[in-house]
Amino acid sequence: MTMWLVLAVFLSNSIACVLAAFCLARMTDQRRSRRRRTLLVILGSWALVGGGYYNMLFVAVTNLQAAGIEVRYTLVLIILTVIVLSALAAGALLLVSRRPSIAWVLAGGAAVGLLVGVASLRAVNSVRSGQLAPIDFGNSVPTVASFSVVVAISVALAISAFHRALLVVAILVLGAAMTATQYVLAGQTLVARPSGAAASATDGVLPTTAILVAVLAFLVRMMALVVVSLTDTTGSVRQRA
Repeated sequence: MTMWLVLAVFLSNSIACVLAAFCLARMTDQRRSRRRRTLLVILGSWALVGGGYYNMLFVAVTNLQAAGIEVRYTLVLIILTVIVLSALAAGALLLVSRRPSIAWVLAGGAAVGLLVGVASLRAVNSVRSGQLAPIDFGNSVPTVASFSVVVAISVALAISAFHRALLVVAILVLGAAMTATQYVLAGQTLVARPSGAAASATDGVLPTTAILVAVLAFLVRMMALVVVSLTDTTGSVRQRA
């Protein structure tokens, strides 16, 4: 694990958190149309779940390649997992957008945190390699639970932030927590078999394809952030006019 890879993962997670925070801070604004708020909910959910999944995938790829372990990934499972978990997270945030009390915000944030944690575990589970020991997710439960608490607090800060400094703190804390959680999960779950019991992986896509998918997802999040921020600014200017 090299520092530049960790920084790259942190940057990607932070961009996901910026997009999510942008959406969270606006999805409870009743002055916006229901359609607009629903779009913000969907984007915010996808940013967190997709960021958690694809960046976990990137961490797994780079860690295993550095260890010289041959792996493959199931691409169809990757796409379906992100769609399903993003939809569940959107359902939780939709309830929060309609009932923005502190209890609903914390409950919704914790639910989203658990879903992001599950997304990370599903990313690890998409690894196919005869050189890895069977994955034991039991040790990962406390890590995911702790992460969900951080997400709940960060969601509450993003929604109720009355100062930009609080929003920046929420983004940085959540980005750092996502990065730390991904590397901890990789260390807990991706364990090599003894050399005599190892076998080659034969099914699934190559690690380079998984890396390209993660990079493409990062670029899409960047484009989504630019588009949604520009359209939101344009709409605000029109309302003032």
